[in-house]
Amino acid sequence: MQIKIEKEKLRRIIFTLPVIMISSGIFWLSNQSRPPLPDLVFELNDKFLHFIAYFIFGISILLAVQANGKKWNQRQIIITVIIIGFIYGISDEIHQYYIPGRSFDFFDWIADAAGICISLFFLKNIRKIIFKNSIL
Repeated sequence: MQIKIEKEKLRRIIFTLPVIMISSGIFWLSNQSRPPLPDLVFELNDKFLHFIAYFIFGISILLAVQANGKKWNQRQIIITVIIIGFIYGISDEIHQYYIPGRSFDFFDWIADAAGICISLFFLKNIRKIIFKNSIL
């Protein structure tokens, strides 16, 4: 019984670390006047990068929420991921307002929110990874 409890704690830690790392990376990039990002050759480059970053962030939130809320139903997980992702996205835009050379952009937040929402389509696959195929 003790070993199972330890495995549960280890799983929670392992699946929560990506959220911490990705949110820290987003904060680090947002805290710079000129972040080192690729310059893609199309007009909405910035929005695309926001979408991709928050899509990955959404996946990491899904991992953490499912690993920590094993008995939650699908609705609870979706609401939690949306709340965490949307609040972090808006706080990121507010943070950028105070950085020289950066600004608050509502449409960046829309791209962030879209990335979070699209990540939710992977809900069932991530649940399988965590609980059925995981060695933890």
